[in-house]
Amino acid sequence: MKIMGCLLVLCAFLCGAAMVAAQTPVGTLAIDERQGDRYGWAVDYETAGAARSAALAECGPGCSVVLTFERCAAYAADQDADRTAVGWAESFTSADGARQAALAECGSRGGTGCIVRVWGCNGHVVEEGLGLDRAGRRRIQQGLEAAGFDPGGADGMFGPRTREAIRSWQSSQGTRSTGYLDGASVAALRSASVGQPPGLPGAAQPATAELEGLFWQSIMNSTNAADFEAYLSQFPNGVFRVLAQNRLSALGVSGGTAAASGDGIVGVDARPRPGAVFRPDRTCAGQPAGTACWMEIAQQPGCYVWDLGYAVGATVTWTGPCSDGLAQGTGSLTWVWDGNENVETGQLQDGKYDGHWVVRRPNGTVEEGPAVDGEQHGHWVVRRPNGQVEEGPYVDGERHGDWTVQWANGRTSIIRWVNGEQQR
Repeated sequence: MKIMGCLLVLCAFLCGAAMVAAQTPVGTLAIDERQGDRYGWAVDYETAGAARSAALAECGPGCSVVLTFERCAAYAADQDADRTAVGWAESFTSADGARQAALAECGSRGGTGCIVRVWGCNGHVVEEGLGLDRAGRRRIQQGLEAAGFDPGGADGMFGPRTREAIRSWQSSQGTRSTGYLDGASVAALRSASVGQPPGLPGAAQPATAELEGLFWQSIMNSTNAADFEAYLSQFPNGVFRVLAQNRLSALGVSGGTAAASGDGIVGVDARPRPGAVFRPDRTCAGQPAGTACWMEIAQQPGCYVWDLGYAVGATVTWTGPCSDGLAQGTGSLTWVWDGNENVETGQLQDGKYDGHWVVRRPNGTVEEGPAVDGEQHGHWVVRRPNGQVEEGPYVDGERHGDWTVQWANGRTSIIRWVNGEQQR
């Protein structure tokens, strides 16, 4: 009886551990009491309680949970000045199905300008969409072993030990420890396995739009250049290729040479960087307003930065280094004129903007994107104090192409620009 009791206890312990290891990730949507002005979103939590707490914390006071899901879900809303319409839905097949269902629900409630505010799938659904066959899973296990995480052998079967190894590896990468894979983690683990080239391994089916969307969802906020390189390797002609190339450029990595296309979308340009030629007769001292000239840095006499539009009486400081009379490297420029202060953080090459920049305007507007040879060039995002968000391409310092505008009331518009002029 004692032995049998021990065996029962041991079985209960092991079975319980296996059940915990196999816990299906869960997600939650919360919205505010005004039905959609604010929302909270959580995916890939181990328990419904944890997901609910995260969504409610993001949404804020006066919010309640309206949906708890195990697979894919989406939230759509149409906040008009005179009405509010919202819709949410779970799909057991795909994120696209969830988006369409949420839009339909929003429309059925009277919405005429419904847009999807947030969408996503829990980790196991994302992993299912990758189409990994047994050989592909075996290579993942080999990558875990090479990275120092024991999956219990490379047999191509993802049991509790493999899931725990994936969790530990994810934790070491600073990402959420779900135990399930996304496109970026598959690419990273495959490259970690000996003799395996980067990319998605062992796909049992060709890449689809759904798979691409799931891959992009998993990396779009990443600061790891390898994630975007993996995306471009798997989807060289993908829908998000320009954004991936721009992110690589912003991270200081050559991400391709996408040029202006017929639809007006412009990506990273491979223009040669001619470098700055410092001319003493082009310094800003004594120049008329609006002149492009070399501005001397206030706290570093003899060091200059290129000013595209001189404001008489303006001053500038620079927190980064100088070399051969020109500001170089990474730091912050603070421009002051007529009581206004503009703070810009990013990279300079030979005194000119070159790399990723974040610009904070005096009125609270924040702009972010890449610059090349002193000018905005590539995909930029503009966030205004009233909640309005604009994003689209710059070419040689001018807006050029299709810009998406999400207005403060939630509506979305596409506005075309040509050489800095808005097309009516």
